[in-house]
Amino acid sequence: MTAEPDHQTLPDLIDRDAIRQVLARYCRAVDRCDEQLLRSCYHSDALDRHGRFEGTAQDFASWVIDVQRTASIITQHAVSNVVIELDRDTAWVESAFVATHVRPPAGNFPEPFIDTFWGRYVDRFERRAGTWAIASREVVHDWSERRASGPRMAHVDSYRAGRRDCDDPSYERAAS
Repeated sequence: MTAEPDHQTLPDLIDRDAIRQVLARYCRAVDRCDEQLLRSCYHSDALDRHGRFEGTAQDFASWVIDVQRTASIITQHAVSNVVIELDRDTAWVESAFVATHVRPPAGNFPEPFIDTFWGRYVDRFERRAGTWAIASREVVHDWSERRASGPRMAHVDSYRAGRRDCDDPSYERAAS
């Protein structure tokens, strides 16, 4: 015997998926230095507390893209363990993330080096006019490390190189 279906299940699943899509879009935007895409993750009046930066999300978008372009060779953000508490048009969301930054030579590092940051995005999402986006975010630091990078893997030149702009292969839409 099966239980009666919960009529809130499908709308809840749709809301949760929409929120997860915003989180994935945020990672892509930061890694590809796509300021317009990054802005789309936030409501226009959203706030962001991101370590050294505290202010509007719109100002954050400009600031972080500039930091990414000047302080990193490449980055990769990955989100996991997403906990979503839905309350009508508000959602409280905690997402674990790892942000890996390959930095240009500096200080004690004569070669590119790696900064890895483990933390959590603690977000309040709001659905406005049917669209979920971040209304406020605080980044929580759990651990980080800085280390020298080793040699690149063999055969890396046989792969297409990723780019930090809209010319990255992920933006292509041609049929293969």
